[in-house]
Amino acid sequence: MNSPETFTIRAGDGAELVLGPPDPDAFIARLRAPGLNAEVAVFHFGGDFLGKYFADLATNWRGWDGDRDWRSLEGALEFHASISKAGAVLIQVVLRNSTDFTWRLTYDFGIENGDLDMLARDAAAFGQLLGAAT
Repeated sequence: MNSPETFTIRAGDGAELVLGPPDPDAFIARLRAPGLNAEVAVFHFGGDFLGKYFADLATNWRGWDGDRDWRSLEGALEFHASISKAGAVLIQVVLRNSTDFTWRLTYDFGIENGDLDMLARDAAAFGQLLGAAT
């Protein structure tokens, strides 16, 4: 469950990505998985439509062609979502060091199709904290 000031994605292997809490210009993206712990500062401009991105995934839960992508303003955080013909959703998270881009980390989150509505709702709430309508 998200705290009021964070947005969280969890995977069955115990991995989690936590965004927040926000300040007026940035938030921290923390990725924790077995044997892995990374974080980056993500600068935002009023939410950067994060809520709309996850709402689009939830609306199209029956499937879409190719990847659906979202990227933060400066590229420190990216999401690439794909869905199999059987309805399995994979969200690839990419973190990059936001000060000098000397490293890049990619982690795949297997998401239950039924969790997309909750993620969309939580992303919209987090986007409102960043100053976006969704």
